[in-house]
Amino acid sequence: MTRTGGLAIVLGLLGGCQIYPSQPGLEPLEEPTALAAAPPRVNSTIPVDRSRERAFEARGTEAAPTMAPQSTTVVQGQAGDVTLNFVDTDIREIVRTILGTTLKVNYTIDPNVHGTGSIDTGTPLPRSALLPTLETLLNENGATLVVKNGVYAVVPIAQGIATNPISGANALGAGTQVVALHYAAARDLGKMLEPYVAEGGKITADPGRNALIVSGDAAVRQTLISLIHAFDIDILAGQSYALFPVGDSDPAKVASELERVLQAQNEGALGGVVRVLPMQRVNAVLVVSSQPRYIDAAKRFVALMNR
Repeated sequence: MTRTGGLAIVLGLLGGCQIYPSQPGLEPLEEPTALAAAPPRVNSTIPVDRSRERAFEARGTEAAPTMAPQSTTVVQGQAGDVTLNFVDTDIREIVRTILGTTLKVNYTIDPNVHGTGSIDTGTPLPRSALLPTLETLLNENGATLVVKNGVYAVVPIAQGIATNPISGANALGAGTQVVALHYAAARDLGKMLEPYVAEGGKITADPGRNALIVSGDAAVRQTLISLIHAFDIDILAGQSYALFPVGDSDPAKVASELERVLQAQNEGALGGVVRVLPMQRVNAVLVVSSQPRYIDAAKRFVALMNR
């Protein structure tokens, strides 16, 4: 076979071959594009914006009426109901009136218990509510009520926790206390504090008496009462306000930054217009203003921080 003939045979064989694609119909892939920058992740966890779920806001609630000085009275109404009216009264006198005069039970008062109390029930209370009400007034003065061998003892709260606090279905007090409010509206404050109620506790608003009713064991009740007193402050009277949880941030730092932002919006002057308070116990910031627009501005700023 000549060299030219061999080449012709090879070309003929190649011409009889056909190349088939392995996966017919597939389009070539497009060039990959750059991914958009994602928000940074902290501690390798996906951030969840729970602060919006728990933030609370109240607009322009009316101030709770201020009680004018009156004489101390306890009036028994129909069906054994009792009306309480104490204004800046010595706590020992309140104890004597409720335990001795009205309930007619044996009692003692520790000499280290001092202070004053004010309460105006407005509408008659059932006798079963007198001891919870008294216990509330005592707690406000660092005291509590315990019972032993049928004798009620008024003692400093630390001593009461260490001994035998009143509890149980048959004990007066029975895990429920009434806290009268002086500045905040009961309905608004009750809603604001709901996320902070521990398991087994309960907080209920009584708008008619502008009071909060707290239930639970001694520790739960004391925690709730402390929170109520922390928020029932004069600057809330008649104001709009909002509570913003700050997650892992420091409430004091957030409050300082938020105050600077609001000052910039008001050309550097915030005196008497808006207050920003760090609330360390609940890890949140409280914003109070007579002008709701500052509450809205604070809400936008906190939302940006939580992104």
